[in-house]
Amino acid sequence: PGLGGRSGDSKYWGLRFTPPDHPQFATSPLFATVTNNGYVCVVDWKTKQLVRAVKGNAGVYARGVFHPSRPILYTADKEAYIYEWDLGSGRCISRTQDVGVLSVSCLEATRTATTTTTSPSSTALLAAGGTPGIVDIFPLSSVSTGLPNGPIKSVTNLTTEISTLRFHPSCEILAMASKTKNNQLKLLHLPSYTVFQNWPTERTVFKGVTALDFSHTGGYMAVGTDRGRVLLWQLQHYA
Repeated sequence: PGLGGRSGDSKYWGLRFTPPDHPQFATSPLFATVTNNGYVCVVDWKTKQLVRAVKGNAGVYARGVFHPSRPILYTADKEAYIYEWDLGSGRCISRTQDVGVLSVSCLEATRTATTTTTSPSSTALLAAGGTPGIVDIFPLSSVSTGLPNGPIKSVTNLTTEISTLRFHPSCEILAMASKTKNNQLKLLHLPSYTVFQNWPTERTVFKGVTALDFSHTGGYMAVGTDRGRVLLWQLQHYA
């Protein structure tokens, strides 16, 4: 049997954990994983017991991400709908279509709150990447439910389906990449929402980015490629 005795699951992918400093789950963390049946399973890390299994109307196309401070999980489907799930009840409390993309292929949330140009108060962010190479950024409320009707910023600097999104621990950078074409990696500065022009350069070659992450303190960035290589870069500003 699969997680929590589930039958029919033959494949899991897209593992995500609750942030380590999450106010509800710091001492009892959760992880979410996508199944081949289109469900996102939420599991208690300590007990390995299934907490919730949720599924959108058109299955799941992007791995789930947790709200940084509330008991909420976000998922997305092939019709570009973003779902907001209450982990306490398992109920879908909102569904918003990202009209800027054909489908949502990747979701990522800030680990803590940040400051935006449109909202001087500190807020969390949700990034939704999709086809064809667009990344939409939404603010996440700490009290109310639902996403706004439109993003606060749409980034169009990539040209193929987004496969990787990752926020820097400082929440000052969003890394965006696509694995379907070489040299498809960009860094977005927050809160100005401008893409760094000085890196990557024309001499920086990426052969299909399949994974990306920052070190815990943000001083390094690791990039995995479809050639089986991992490239390590130092971010001198944070080193």
